[in-house]
Amino acid sequence: MHPTIREPQGKRGRLRSTTAKILRWTGLVAVLAGSIVTVSATPAAATTVADCLAGPHVYFRDPTSYRVITGFGHDVHALMVSYQSSPQQQWGTCAQPGLSGFAIVNVNDGTCLDVEGDSTDDGARIQTWACHFHANQRWTYDSGSGHIRSRRSGKCVDIIDGNRSEFAALAQYTCHSGWNQKFTVGSA
Repeated sequence: MHPTIREPQGKRGRLRSTTAKILRWTGLVAVLAGSIVTVSATPAAATTVADCLAGPHVYFRDPTSYRVITGFGHDVHALMVSYQSSPQQQWGTCAQPGLSGFAIVNVNDGTCLDVEGDSTDDGARIQTWACHFHANQRWTYDSGSGHIRSRRSGKCVDIIDGNRSEFAALAQYTCHSGWNQKFTVGSA
């Protein structure tokens, strides 16, 4: 089987599609004859932040714009910012042995995408926090719906109020089909 793969082109993250044979899975990306391209897969197993950052890096983009999830340090709201291929916009992904879901680790500072306070409530902020790999830092990604879903709450990452401006904040909400809960994954 040869799946359709979406690969970023240029510094603005433009995407093109291709069909190719997958040689091996690494995180949320596949290696095809030496190139790294985007796919949805089960992330590689890891036990430390360094392990999570060792593989290929990805970004999570709002498909209606060039904005991507961006982390700005420990205990800071994750925001949607125009793609610039900066380390704050690049993420490593990895599964922890024996646990479901995967961690999303910021390349810039090694913090994890996190639901604040281990909350299961609608509106709980999505932030970056020191990695501890508990359920509020584990996620699933569904390439069909584009949902990034918390393993702790089952809720989806949401661009609050459908805000299309630069530096729009993220929170978790009950999953729905709106554009503000749809993300594409690209190789950084």
